[in-house]
Amino acid sequence: KKIRNSIILYGSNGTGRHQMVYTMGNLLKKYGLTVSNEVIELDMSRYQSSSQEVLFLQDIYVALSGKNPIILVENFEEASPIFNRMLAELVMEGNCVLNKRYTLKNNQLVEATNTLSGDIIDRLNGNDKILVFVSEKNPTKLMDIFGKSFIEKITDKVQTQKLDEESLVKIISQLIDSLVTRCANQLEIKLEVDPSINEYLRSIYEPNDG
Repeated sequence: KKIRNSIILYGSNGTGRHQMVYTMGNLLKKYGLTVSNEVIELDMSRYQSSSQEVLFLQDIYVALSGKNPIILVENFEEASPIFNRMLAELVMEGNCVLNKRYTLKNNQLVEATNTLSGDIIDRLNGNDKILVFVSEKNPTKLMDIFGKSFIEKITDKVQTQKLDEESLVKIISQLIDSLVTRCANQLEIKLEVDPSINEYLRSIYEPNDG
């Protein structure tokens, strides 16, 4: 199977990009479109050198073969170009041909030395996953990383905006209500919250802290 969909989600820190991805996972499961709401995060800053190819392949293989419907890809600006090209190939072709043959040993990818090995892995398949590329940069600025064809292939480009005061009030109120409910249901504690806490939390809110 190929990739189900690819999305570029861009905006500054603290605008709810990650929360949006996890909410999408919950909605997909709620409406029976997936069997899981799990999101696997692929932090591309872990793969800055081509010598980390086996580590990258192991992580992307797990992400593509699991029950999770969504793979959140971030920090790709810091990754080795070779791995970003593999992601671009997945998006554009639906699969990515590997330059070596691998097999699974104790759930780990190892290079296949025996040409007669049974379960040879020589490509990565999209497996109906949704790839969400999270960035602070505008999609047009990502061409240097992934190429023009990649950007044109992705039709869903979503920009998040900074939270205004009204949105912050709603979010804080929802978080407080959730805390009160959980305390009552899980701890059997009646939590009373001073109304001034809302203003206090707004005053110390920092976008970079989420």
